[in-house]
Amino acid sequence: MKLAVQELVIRAPIDDVFAMLVDPELFVLWMADAATRELRQLTARRTALVRDRTAVRHRIHSTLAGELVAVPFAKLFDKLDWLKSVPLLSQPRAFVDSDLRLLESLDAEIAMLDKELAGQAWQDEKVKLLLTLPGVDYHVAMTLLGALGDISRFKDGDHAASYLGLAPSTHQSAGHCYHGPITKQGSSVLRWALVQAAHRAAISPQFQDYYQRQRERHGAGKAAVALARKLAVIAFYRWRQAEHAARPPAKVEKVRERSWAGAWSEDRPLRSD
Repeated sequence: MKLAVQELVIRAPIDDVFAMLVDPELFVLWMADAATRELRQLTARRTALVRDRTAVRHRIHSTLAGELVAVPFAKLFDKLDWLKSVPLLSQPRAFVDSDLRLLESLDAEIAMLDKELAGQAWQDEKVKLLLTLPGVDYHVAMTLLGALGDISRFKDGDHAASYLGLAPSTHQSAGHCYHGPITKQGSSVLRWALVQAAHRAAISPQFQDYYQRQRERHGAGKAAVALARKLAVIAFYRWRQAEHAARPPAKVEKVRERSWAGAWSEDRPLRSD
């Protein structure tokens, strides 16, 4: 059995590399624990299944359009009985029936993952606090928890957004500075989930004005990404607030003044100086 070996290539002077090896504090990597890795795998699995379901739905729409069948409903997949009985030729009918079977299987698998994620979400106080954000459901909140892991690694919300790839790229040369599109580093699963949450939050009173301003300046796509970044920053601070609230209060020792007799006196007021 052959084992795959990953090599770490460091492009740095040999003296710097030797210093990293000698002093581990100069070369520190954060590694997610087992629970965080399992949560990442679970949310990534659900996202992949949702994308597969979307592809199947688009394929059904394409088949109906190829047969010049007009859909009389705004939401086709709420009317599966009509879809199963619509008259089609033999081959398109077989294609639609096959896609409907795939769609039923995907819905069942997604429902199982949703049940597991929901059970974990309602046991976490941080998730309950993140659910107060417009557009954020338990899936987005759990994806955020899995992607960021330990938030004490980040100085503030801007650093967390940069880690997720939602910060604009920067190109500098001499006195010139150009800010381009987002870097798209980090978890693509969480970026997709945050953009979906941004589309829902765009119609909320809390973010509607911000979204409309960004849309008028940059267009709908960039406005959704900008709102997704804002959601990530606000979620970071609410998460940190929840962790601070969960910490036990610091012990404060009562200061008492010694009386002239050498015994502790609680009735005597403290000295002002």
